[in-house]
Amino acid sequence: MSLAIRPATDDDLEALRVLLRETWHATYDDIYGPEDVERLTSDWHSIEAMEQRLSRLHSRFLVGEVAGEIAGMAFAAVEEPRIVFLHQLYVLPERQGEGIGSALLHAVESGFTDADRIRIDVEAANRAAIGFYERHGFVTEGLEAETSPPRIIRMERAIEPARAGDGLSDDVAP
Repeated sequence: MSLAIRPATDDDLEALRVLLRETWHATYDDIYGPEDVERLTSDWHSIEAMEQRLSRLHSRFLVGEVAGEIAGMAFAAVEEPRIVFLHQLYVLPERQGEGIGSALLHAVESGFTDADRIRIDVEAANRAAIGFYERHGFVTEGLEAETSPPRIIRMERAIEPARAGDGLSDDVAP
């Protein structure tokens, strides 16, 4: 597999909308129900919402391509001094387990040279995502929301010094 990771562009937004819709249905239909997933993806993953991410300062919006097709995406931004918040990291269901998510996570971290922590909120029922982040050194910091569902778990870890500053740092807005 030849994976290329690059900054997202306006030309990617429709493919990303489709990717997010597909991954959300595969991941969350059993948790929230298909109707709620459709409603949430229509709002949260709209072209307009993604356009705002493209121009957000102190952020990285990346795509992972395999054979010229978008197979995964990640979006992260500095939310607090020295802390990067990973808002999204999704890989097409049929491409999961191929290292695309790991490569996107590494690429996200590499662009935030002034940060020393990375944080994410994960749905407590999403055991696959929790396992992925645990394998990457994230630990649970606590329960963020007590509603059922969603029950959101906050996970965090240090950004490894070797990762800070390698890779795609030139695409990070000042």
